[in-house]
Amino acid sequence: MGPEVGGAVARAVAERVPPGGVVLEIGAGTGEIGRHLADLPVRYLGLDDARAMLEVFASKLGPAPGPAEGSVQLVQADAERRWPVRDGSVAVVLASRVAHLLEPGHLVQELHRVCRPEASFLVGRVRRDAESVKSRLRRQRERILRARGVAPEGGAEATRRLLEGMVAAGATELEGREVAAWTVRSSAEEVLIGWEAVTAMGGTELAAPTRAEVLDELREWALHHIGDLGQPFDSTEHYTLAGVRLGAHHRPAATGGTPEPVALPADAYLESRWTIPC
Repeated sequence: MGPEVGGAVARAVAERVPPGGVVLEIGAGTGEIGRHLADLPVRYLGLDDARAMLEVFASKLGPAPGPAEGSVQLVQADAERRWPVRDGSVAVVLASRVAHLLEPGHLVQELHRVCRPEASFLVGRVRRDAESVKSRLRRQRERILRARGVAPEGGAEATRRLLEGMVAAGATELEGREVAAWTVRSSAEEVLIGWEAVTAMGGTELAAPTRAEVLDELREWALHHIGDLGQPFDSTEHYTLAGVRLGAHHRPAATGGTPEPVALPADAYLESRWTIPC
């Protein structure tokens, strides 16, 4: 995902942030989106459990002028634990390509705790052309997994169930929108090599020997149905935002007044405009 896409997503997210409001990004990574939010008139807090990725993110921010001092913070934190954010302080929570990886009950609980009334929870996903090389390989991988007794669940399905559950509990569905589209060129071999590095397939953790067998079978299928595995093909990918708006009374105000933007543990602050605690 290139900087043009990251910038477009950041601007779309910022549209839902009131003046001085806080954007909390779960799974901030290396700042594909967050680095652009940091240049907008919002307060940004990025959480990720990988310190190395946050250090890359921080290096992209640099000393350039833009956001007010202290308006950008990066925190190493496990999103499956209590988030280091004050109750009722966040205007928008963004989960880009990670919502389906989190335990739904804990995610919803923390959303209701940290969000202000009528805050937005936005989920970003990349949608690929149905006949792209990666989409074709993914569908065949699902067939192989089912034949082995594994019921794969894609991220799109898991995200849909999460949002539908929140709507059923009183949230308001936000109209989905396509934020950006771009062309990618990839080969079947590149996709397969990328999958060799992951430990889960179809949302299920698999033993290394099983993953190797699935990939071998998938490579054999690709040789017969795609042909030259090294041949690159162009396709279009689309970044979409969906989400919900929490109700005006989704939780009692933590302080009885206007919540403060963000509070982190005292030992999380360093002498810089971002934070990467050990």
